Amino acid sequence: MVDEISNYAETIILLTIAITIIELLLPKGNNKKYVMLICSLVIMLAVINPIISILNENFDISQKIDEIKNEMNNMEYSSASNYDLDYNIYNTYLKNLSSNMENRLEDMGYKVLETRINIDKTTYEPINIEMRVRYDDGYVQPVVIDVFDNTNKSKLYEVDINKIKEILSVNYGINKENIKINE
Repeated sequence: MVDEISNYAETIILLTIAITIIELLLPKGNNKKYVMLICSLVIMLAVINPIISILNENFDISQKIDEIKNEMNNMEYSSASNYDLDYNIYNTYLKNLSSNMENRLEDMGYKVLETRINIDKTTYEPINIEMRVRYDDGYVQPVVIDVFDNTNKSKLYEVDINKIKEILSVNYGINKENIKINE
């Protein structure tokens, strides 16, 4: 009886150490949580194995562990296709976010000439934005020329940078310091 308890405790400890090593070796990504779920199931099966073996003499924990190992191997093969899927989702989200921002500013009478957005690849939250914007209400803009004055006059229709930063900050949760307009 003491040998059985000793073997039981040894199995739990070795599984915990092995799973900790697996967790440290796994790269960050979407598959890590699934691998850790399976590892947790292995520990749970090892913990309840004595109870199951008492209740059912035909249950074989090693067979269940082999099935879980096979599933883990199948998940590793699918990780390459998951990478392509993540890349496509990332690019689609980036394009939609950029288009949404441009449409919002065009509704306010601005023409967006160029947009660069950096987003966090794990949370998909915007980190910073760089935009080139000009005022465009659809009409011909008047040009003021003073031949006797060589100083630059302020434009009649300047881009209200603070207003644009406020809109982008409120709607997309980006810090105003991380928004650059016409810089």
